[in-house]
Amino acid sequence: MQRLTDVTFYARWALGLLTLPRVFMDKTTLTIFLNLVAHENTSGLSSLVTNYLCILDLIISNADDVKELKYVAVLQEARKSYTEGSTDNYDDLSFGKMMFLDGCFIVQFLHWTYMEKLERMKMKSQDIPVVERDFLLLENQLPVIVLKELAIGVALIL
Repeated sequence: MQRLTDVTFYARWALGLLTLPRVFMDKTTLTIFLNLVAHENTSGLSSLVTNYLCILDLIISNADDVKELKYVAVLQEARKSYTEGSTDNYDDLSFGKMMFLDGCFIVQFLHWTYMEKLERMKMKSQDIPVVERDFLLLENQLPVIVLKELAIGVALIL
């Protein structure tokens, strides 16, 4: 379990890596944080929550910042699904493109299979079982987190 004090910062020349604990938001989060800040200000305790919220405010300014953070989190989680070092040759952009394109193909193929519209893929009927079998090969597996994110996007479009 992470605590608000689980903050690390690693700096090297002009680059740095700031790690903050995850906070899961729901409709009560704002009220809880406001009450904690009020308690800190009136009790004379340390300003741990206030400082944490100030850091978040500096990092997240708009919805695009949240999307960027989620994109990075999904990529980091996806990389963990592969053998250590096997994705090192791909920068985040290349790795992200590969995950996105492969994932889109899988989601689209499954969608058209389910909807019985495989003719839209313009594939020969004998190629379809080959593609389905290819999905099961270990080296062709995509992390579930990538497929979940793409499926959410597809559901929003449909």
